Amino acid sequence: MKEQLVLILSFLFIFALSASATVYKWVDERGVVNFTDDYNNVPPSYRGSVVETNAPSPYLLNLLQRQRLIHSQRERQHNPLRSHRL
Repeated sequence: MKEQLVLILSFLFIFALSASATVYKWVDERGVVNFTDDYNNVPPSYRGSVVETNAPSPYLLNLLQRQRLIHSQRERQHNPLRSHRL
């Protein structure tokens, strides 16, 4: 079971490295943090302060959330006492 989990997580990690998109982030004059995936959508006055990052694709985020949910459900099934928090 642990070997399968390690294999799946390794696959997801390798997949995550290749499944990313460039995201541009900037803060406007009101302090609002803005994001876009198209540099042309960044107002010209903020282009000098843009931070470029690589974000995972929405598909990958969804896949990782599902994997965490499945893992937590299995943990609760195998360790019912650990699933209750005090």
